[in-house]
Amino acid sequence: MINSNIVASNFSRKSSSYNIEAIFQKDIAKKFFKFSSTHSNRKNNLNILELGCGTGFLTIPFLQKYSNSNFLLSDIAPGMIKENKKTTSLLRSMQNVNYEICDISKNLPSGHFDFIYSGLTFQWVSELDTLFEKINLALNDKGSFQFSMITKNTFTDLQKSFKLCNIEYSGPKMVSTQYVIDILSKFKNLKHQIVTYNEKYSSVMQFLKRIQQTGAGNPNKTHLSPKSLKKILKTYQNNFAESNGDIIVQYEVLFISAQK
Repeated sequence: MINSNIVASNFSRKSSSYNIEAIFQKDIAKKFFKFSSTHSNRKNNLNILELGCGTGFLTIPFLQKYSNSNFLLSDIAPGMIKENKKTTSLLRSMQNVNYEICDISKNLPSGHFDFIYSGLTFQWVSELDTLFEKINLALNDKGSFQFSMITKNTFTDLQKSFKLCNIEYSGPKMVSTQYVIDILSKFKNLKHQIVTYNEKYSSVMQFLKRIQQTGAGNPNKTHLSPKSLKKILKTYQNNFAESNGDIIVQYEVLFISAQK
């Protein structure tokens, strides 16, 4: 089970290093914004909600695109909101922008919106069906809902390494793309795209350190012992590394565009 308090703490502690370390997240934000623009004919003068605003990878292009709209930017991590305010300070001075610390696994910010979007946030929510129901209620008639999220075929070699070691996987239990599509049945005009993305690292430890530096570490109260960690690192390196010792880390990302 994902512990939202731990998620908030992890991301707040690493918020100052996030912009440097989050290479994958930056690239996906660019791809998702392009997808969003392709599947949107929304005009300006909207009430817009961003869920999981982070440090502003998506906030900036959306602020620029909808320059005459009202924005509510939310995140579970106070540190992320602090960094977002720094990143978007010039744009915010010309627009109506507000912030709210919010744990979306419990409640959404109050209000009704013409457009709700989110980038790489929903993999940190255990009960997606409940969240989507709340989002549907928060949208105005014909309101738009767009998001990206990491799905099941991500970190497959890491998950296999845990299994080979008979150790329970400590990362978030990611769902399949089809499951996400199925529970969006209340929405109309559903469009989706699946993006695969690979990163190369010189070692398993370098990969795990990168995860920690972005705040995307263990989201629950279970902790690996040094002995278990060493066993997993060795298993991963021995079974899934390239001939030169490098490892290729796989991501699967789902893009969704829908309408109430």
